[in-house]
Amino acid sequence: MNSGQAKRCRPRVEESWIYREFRAMREEIEKHKSLESEKAGYEIGFEQALVDWIKRYGRDWWQWRRKTRKQEQDPRKESQNQN
Repeated sequence: MNSGQAKRCRPRVEESWIYREFRAMREEIEKHKSLESEKAGYEIGFEQALVDWIKRYGRDWWQWRRKTRKQEQDPRKESQNQN
């Protein structure tokens, strides 16, 4: 694949739902890393923050994201849940 082909493929990847989920998760992990580093008094590093975040928040976050994504796809579900 030459660089022209790679540039044409890139927007498709960045627009995909999985890439958006990856970016959202990474943002949450970066926030977690910052908070935990501040508590510890030193930089804990991304890998430690990643493992800790997944253990503590990963499952609940994925469930919340899945629910949110479904509501975005079908806004009628949200109005039905409010009734």
